[in-house]
Amino acid sequence: MIIADNLTVKESADLVFEQYQGMSGSQAQHMADADKLALYTYLPMLLWLCADEPDVSNMLGEPMTIEQVRCPKHSQKKGGQFVPPSTPRIHNLGQRLGGEIRKFKDEMVESNETKKGTAKRPHIRKGHWHGYWQGSGQDKQFVPKWLSATFVNATN
Repeated sequence: MIIADNLTVKESADLVFEQYQGMSGSQAQHMADADKLALYTYLPMLLWLCADEPDVSNMLGEPMTIEQVRCPKHSQKKGGQFVPPSTPRIHNLGQRLGGEIRKFKDEMVESNETKKGTAKRPHIRKGHWHGYWQGSGQDKQFVPKWLSATFVNATN
């Protein structure tokens, strides 16, 4: 992808996929469609993993810090050549949110209550980027921060 301050993600992707315009045949269109699908599928996951505090845990269910995710355990030869690990590393993504939802469903089944009143029903708020102003006076800076998906109104 082309990364520039004046380009949106869509504009950048469109520039990349313009390279397929000169190719003829259905194979070129098939390649362009497959690449677009891959980009739009994996880019949100990549950005989510680049957040300050992603919801990542290891296979034992223990939360992982961002340093543990960013610094994979691998070895390098003296010449700087990367040696991949012998087995893949598997991480669970989004386990915290899923656990909160399962816990809420179990509580609802046990209590068998119906809520009364005007309170908003429980829902999932999507993860999104939110900007905050930090500092004071002339020193203010706009800092974008990733807010992970949250389960809203899960408590009685």
